[in-house]
Amino acid sequence: MNVVSLDESAFSLTRNNGETWNQLSLIDTRINKLTDVAPSADCTTIYLASVNNAQACKGFDSIWRSSVNEKVVAPPLPALPPGSIWERVRVTPSALTCNVAHANYIILRLAPDKLDGQILGWAAGGTDGHAALGGFPVNANTMKMEWSPDFGDYFAQITPRLAIQDFAFESSTIIYILEANTGNVQKMPYTGTAWAASIPNATSNLGGGHTIEAKAADKVLVGNEAVLNSAATPFPVAISTDGGFSFVPMTRPIPQAATFGYHAIFDTDYGVGNNTTVYEGSDRAGAGLIHRNNAPAGANIPWTDMCTGFTAHVEYYGLVQSNSKNVNGQGTLYAAHAGNVTTAGLPFAWSGVERTLRPLDGIPKPGIQWTAWMLLQLHSRLCKRSSLLSRNRSSCAAV
Repeated sequence: MNVVSLDESAFSLTRNNGETWNQLSLIDTRINKLTDVAPSADCTTIYLASVNNAQACKGFDSIWRSSVNEKVVAPPLPALPPGSIWERVRVTPSALTCNVAHANYIILRLAPDKLDGQILGWAAGGTDGHAALGGFPVNANTMKMEWSPDFGDYFAQITPRLAIQDFAFESSTIIYILEANTGNVQKMPYTGTAWAASIPNATSNLGGGHTIEAKAADKVLVGNEAVLNSAATPFPVAISTDGGFSFVPMTRPIPQAATFGYHAIFDTDYGVGNNTTVYEGSDRAGAGLIHRNNAPAGANIPWTDMCTGFTAHVEYYGLVQSNSKNVNGQGTLYAAHAGNVTTAGLPFAWSGVERTLRPLDGIPKPGIQWTAWMLLQLHSRLCKRSSLLSRNRSSCAAV
């Protein structure tokens, strides 16, 4: 009897007469790093990405699903709270084929108009062209991308022209893809049978790209990258209000210029009434802070420092805002920072997540109060990724 370790075998189940199979137990794989998490907006389903850093056809990566939604798990599983049972719904290399270099990084995104997380996309990218992230070996971004219309049971390929640094669903039928070293954006609409690649690339006018977010209807926000392209502009953010066909750069630089890139997001109520607020987080080593501005009206107006009077933490790698409103009628803004504060008796600095319940309040008065929402006992090198916080807006908070 020949025994082969890490052969990806498992006890599996099917809910569609054998068309697709999900691994449930006795899963013979290796997990070197969890790279992203995506909770559905209604908090019923969670997706998780993990990677195996072996190369060639020994390095198969995974997408996992846990759900309390009976439409997803039954039969034969009970609808237990998310996190109780995990199914491995995708086994794949993080590359176009297993014979080429794997990105060793997977990012997950959900369509915002499907609150139950029905439509999921993933890509082998998000590495910014670095050789390592937090000491974990990664490779260049790839064009490997797939989507699922049915909670991850079935996956189909998407074929963009760009190497994927980040991507965002505007809706179930529109995806935007961002390339790191050019800042170009590709818009791909769903035709009913496939994701069309007929629309030409658009330039973000940044010269580079780190993050992208889309918001219906036709609003796209790009955060610049800081290291890949020497020709990249110092502009931190660019915005499109015409469906990604043209972009207006926010030309005022951030005082704490990013080390790797800027994480930019819309306010939850952007476009409602007079709200045109956008946020950015700078990952500047030892100095990066959080700012806000009005876009595109504030294109040549200085960014407002949201951390005035709060200097305990710096170096922000992730921003996300809840869809639901808190007691103040605003979306809670969460910010993940690297470990840059050393606590007596610990051999490492604390990383963590902070929140403000009033991100739209006046500055300097009444000011914005930040609280430590969660502290993580992680070495700072483990936290230097935007996926520390889920990029998918939700009423729950996934870290």
